[in-house]
Amino acid sequence: MAPELNALFEKSAKKPRVLVYEGQKGVEAVYNSMLSPLGTGKDELLTFGAIGSIFGDYGHLMPTWYKTIKDKRNRIRDLVGADDTSLAYAQRMLSCKNPKYSVRVFSARPFGETDMLVFRNRVAIISLKENLFSSVIESEAVATTMRALFESAWAQAQQIQTR
Repeated sequence: MAPELNALFEKSAKKPRVLVYEGQKGVEAVYNSMLSPLGTGKDELLTFGAIGSIFGDYGHLMPTWYKTIKDKRNRIRDLVGADDTSLAYAQRMLSCKNPKYSVRVFSARPFGETDMLVFRNRVAIISLKENLFSSVIESEAVATTMRALFESAWAQAQQIQTR
């Protein structure tokens, strides 16, 4: 029976997984799980979202994020909106002087009140509005698609000059 169970597990282990987290604790768990594997320099984290919404209930996570960006092993690209809060955030993150960190302004359309992170084979979509929740999709195919969309937006976004 064990070989048959192992065979079933092997097949299902390759299937995409979708996890949903609710509430502030769930959203915090997603942010922490996406940041914890950084520091190896092997993989790049792509982020895009509404910085102003994050500062509201999740401002206490910013010191951890700042430390993550400051770690010169971490490769991170950040797309932010053109609002004053996002631009101030971008200047602060650029002051970390991590040569592997880049940020650009994407002003074609507001991001709304969501944040998105793409890392390895995972895509996290975080809703920061009234009903807080996050969906994490573990799928190489979905992550590849999101990277392609990110690259398209990145190519259209404007570079930020440090002050």
